Amino acid sequence: MATFDAQKTTWTVDDVLHFLRRLGFGMRPEEAATLAVSSVATTVAACLGFPVTDSGTFLEAKAYANPMERKKYDGTLIAPAASAFRLYRQFKDDSSIIDDAVANWAWRMQYNPNSFIEKLALFWHNFFATGHRKVGNPPFMTNQLDLFRQSGAERFPDLLVAVSKDPAMMVWLDTVENRVYSPTDVANENYAREVMELYSLGVDNGYNQLDISQLAKVFSGWTYSNENNLENKGLFKIDQYARAKGTVTIFGQTFSLDNGENIVKAIPQLRANQCAVFLARRLLIYFVEPEPSATVQNDFAAVILRNNFGIRDSLFALFKSAYFYDPSVKWSLIENPSAWIVRLAKTFCPNLSKAVAPRHANPTNGMPLFACWWALMGNDDSGNNSNFTSMGQNLLNPYGPNGWHEHTAWLNSETYRARTETIYGLCMGEKAFGNGTDSAGNNPPIFPTTLADWFPTAPTSLQAMWTRLVDLAQPAPIPNPIRDAILSRVWNGSFAWDGSASTESKVRETLFLLLTSPFAMQH
Repeated sequence: MATFDAQKTTWTVDDVLHFLRRLGFGMRPEEAATLAVSSVATTVAACLGFPVTDSGTFLEAKAYANPMERKKYDGTLIAPAASAFRLYRQFKDDSSIIDDAVANWAWRMQYNPNSFIEKLALFWHNFFATGHRKVGNPPFMTNQLDLFRQSGAERFPDLLVAVSKDPAMMVWLDTVENRVYSPTDVANENYAREVMELYSLGVDNGYNQLDISQLAKVFSGWTYSNENNLENKGLFKIDQYARAKGTVTIFGQTFSLDNGENIVKAIPQLRANQCAVFLARRLLIYFVEPEPSATVQNDFAAVILRNNFGIRDSLFALFKSAYFYDPSVKWSLIENPSAWIVRLAKTFCPNLSKAVAPRHANPTNGMPLFACWWALMGNDDSGNNSNFTSMGQNLLNPYGPNGWHEHTAWLNSETYRARTETIYGLCMGEKAFGNGTDSAGNNPPIFPTTLADWFPTAPTSLQAMWTRLVDLAQPAPIPNPIRDAILSRVWNGSFAWDGSASTESKVRETLFLLLTSPFAMQH
């Protein structure tokens, strides 16, 4: 029997939580319990098939909670006009808003009801790694994220074409410099090489230098135009004067250059097995386990081929398989830092309906209880001093086209310390402006949290308090000696739930020690 043939037919709340941590950014156990009564296939299908278009409370909240509009945290909270996204209408480099774009993405990851598309966008951002450092155009970076949201769950060959035509990628890997004006001109091979090596087949896997040089001709003349394009989305076009003419031969087959898109799609078609195994490994490392065996990779590649490279259908087969819920899979991954902090913010901060309640109560200046993600973005307007960068994942700014390595590569002495500093802000209620205030005299917490929200019912014992914190934080199983050491260190053998500041401080310190343990970084 192939790895993914056996189906998960019944599940527990713990199984649901495992699924939700991997698929998106987690959920509180009481919310997961409502899903556990449904069949595995029904719940998985619903989560994967959630509408991509923003709607409802989330759509409403975007109008006044976009973290790019920092004035919304200074107390005025005036709903922006239709030009609220004007910050993105830039034709030149403007590094001052790239960290706002990262804050905006973190906000979306935390509050978007369709967490799957944000988690999948994070996967593709690492797979098709593109960085503002070279692109120098925040609208291009954020529009690429929108591409991942809209098309990331569809067929991989179509996504490969769309990314190849994407302005951020064309700048990042020099497609815009690929100009062939005469038969003697040599096409720029940079993007063609990475398409083979990083984006479809893997290093030296079913292609040679001739295939790369021929594919480079396909991309010659591909560029974009911002003409009559106020939102600066970069409209794809082909410069016919800079385009190679005639035919190319790739993988031993000859193609006319009249339709470059079909040639790009031919890569996963003509090298289907190599592409499926390559894609299977990347998806497995991200969603399942750090070192999938050759058998597991080949079996999931077969799933991908059976689904004609459809990402959503392939992940549906993965998430409802019994293998995905195997004990060897659970807690096997080190969570990447952005997903980790977003998941904890989503768990410990008010949910979206509670967060927007103050605004609904006072539409003029009600202060929504949103996490102030921009407060983690540093202060040099480049994102280089942000908490995300310090934790090892400079979102929208990977260092190269091969992106970030996964699993234990996320942790070293520096990134571990940065995680500790970041989670301190959540646990201990650190303020967005430090010891200062904004122009209206406000200083909201970076992560608005209350013990009443964590504990709907007051715990009656030290063990009950610990159990509730563990249920919310969802770390890998913590050995009892470590649990006892934390509780002894903070509580010194006594427990009282009296509503005092001292009790709250102890609860928050307990959570801090829990979340800075290595077990809290596994998922």
